[in-house]
Amino acid sequence: MNNNHRLDLIISADDFGLVPSVTDGILQGMSNGCITETNLIATSAYCVEAATTAKQHHLTHMGIHLNLEIGHSCFDGSALPNNKLPKGSWIYYNWVEKEFIAQCECLIRQGITLSHLTYHKDIITDVNMAQIVAKIAKLYKIPIRRVGNQKLNAYLTNLQINMPDIRIANTGGIDYSFTYLREKLHLVSKSTPKVVEVICHPGYTSEILSHISSLNVGRLQELKLFTDPKTICMIEEEGYTLQNYSILGDK
Repeated sequence: MNNNHRLDLIISADDFGLVPSVTDGILQGMSNGCITETNLIATSAYCVEAATTAKQHHLTHMGIHLNLEIGHSCFDGSALPNNKLPKGSWIYYNWVEKEFIAQCECLIRQGITLSHLTYHKDIITDVNMAQIVAKIAKLYKIPIRRVGNQKLNAYLTNLQINMPDIRIANTGGIDYSFTYLREKLHLVSKSTPKVVEVICHPGYTSEILSHISSLNVGRLQELKLFTDPKTICMIEEEGYTLQNYSILGDK
């Protein structure tokens, strides 16, 4: 396919550091597949181990996967989710801001450069949460993942926060497949110049993973998809250039 406009594609693997089998799968997808980005769960018990493994594989830049439900708080050590604070109150949002910054600082302390922000389960659902991530993006001078709410995306754009133009995910219980991915990418490729992010969750299965995540076998299926040479060829045929989040620095 010959495009007269530029199409940059970020393939972003969530949940680095969730458990060792997920970390290993993501690294496999980045070294032998088309995955170009990942993001650390700093609240996981395996965070430090994962950061060490990343550096051993010369992975020195990644995002943070902001979350409020996995492991323990980086700010005050409390178990997540924090059910002691009244959600929606100013006290709650104040704690969330401190928690998100602490998660970013946790990554930086491991000697890894923070490159962008992503979110676990679309937790950016109101203006107050959007204000927090915008503040953090400006603090660290980094781009962020588009959120699920288009009004909030418009709000963030007005604040001059850099984000991909389009995000693709296998929502609604749909499993990723070659056909599904090709159809999504083909539809986007017909329109104006874009930075597109495909969100995925690759990894190897493990007993530890089965105890903390409902997504287990599906991670292995996604790893196979994003390391399949057929997938890489399809991406090129659709006119995309593989990129990481650094492409948004000049956006």
